[in-house]
Amino acid sequence: MKAWPVVVVVGQKGSGKTSLGRALAGLSGSDFADLDELVAREASLPTPREAWRALGEAEFRRLETLILRRELEGARAALSGGPAGGPNPGEPGYGTNPGVAVPSGGRPRILAAGGGLADNPAALEALAEGARSGRFRLLVLRLPFGLLAERAAASGYPPSLGPEPSPEAFAALAERRGGAYRALAGLPGALVLEAAGLSALEAAGRALSLLDPVPFDSAPRRQA
Repeated sequence: MKAWPVVVVVGQKGSGKTSLGRALAGLSGSDFADLDELVAREASLPTPREAWRALGEAEFRRLETLILRRELEGARAALSGGPAGGPNPGEPGYGTNPGVAVPSGGRPRILAAGGGLADNPAALEALAEGARSGRFRLLVLRLPFGLLAERAAASGYPPSLGPEPSPEAFAALAERRGGAYRALAGLPGALVLEAAGLSALEAAGRALSLLDPVPFDSAPRRQA
C-alpha cells in the first residue's frame, strides 16, 4: 500500500464500499475516509443525508467534487515528494484548508465514494484525470443487482429518489448509473473486485492482493 497514497473505492449503492474501505484500512495500516461524510462535515451538517436535503443536489455535488479533487491533489503531492500538508478528516481546519489533504506522516488513505458519484460528471472527470496520471489507485466494487437491491432496501434508498422511493425507482437508478461504473472500471490501472459472497474482511483481503503487485502504468485488472 505504500506505493498508493490514495485508493478510491467506488461502486453502486449497497456494494459495500464503506465496510470494505474500513476493513482495507485496517489490513493495510491506512487512514479511512468516507467522501459523503466529508461533504457533510464540510457543510457543518451531521450526516450525508441531511447534507443532501439541506444543500440540494447542485451544492452537494459541488462540494463532493471539491473534496475529491483535494484528496487526489494530496495523492499527487505525495507521489512527487511534495509536502504532506493539510489536516486529516475530523481535525480542526480540514474543511477550510485550501492545501492538499495528505495524512500526516505519509500514511496512505482509503477513500470510499458515495454511490451517487456516478451522477456527478465533474467528479467522474476528476477520477478519469487522476487515473490517467497515475495519482491514485481506483477500486471498483461489483455485486449482482439482487444483492444491491436487498441492501439498499434495508439501509435506505438514496435521497435522490425523493421522499417516496420504490424498488422500481432504485432499479432504474442502478441501471442508469451502471454505465458510469463500467466506464470507471475501464480506466488505466483500475481494479475490479467481484464482492458477491464475501465478507467485508474477505473482500478487503482480496482487494489488498490486487493492489500490492500492480504498478501505476498497468492496464485494468480484475480479481482471479
